[in-house]
Amino acid sequence: MDFLETLFFDLAEEKEPDTPEYQENRMLRGLILEDIQRAVGGETVEKLCAVYVDREVMECRRYFRYGVRLGLELLGLLV
Repeated sequence: MDFLETLFFDLAEEKEPDTPEYQENRMLRGLILEDIQRAVGGETVEKLCAVYVDREVMECRRYFRYGVRLGLELLGLLV
């Protein structure tokens, strides 16, 4: 694992926000997942969540790398 991967995963493990908006959003996501579970079953929901999380991590890693690259370009450190 290279330095950027290590940095990404260290930063990704930050504490969840403790704002009312975040808590409400989290509750709504839970309710939606319960509805989906009742409709299609628990195993399908687990598979769906796993795929969704993998996609989100991949997308966040890409944005993180773009951000680091932009920061280095703005500092004049990247050719």
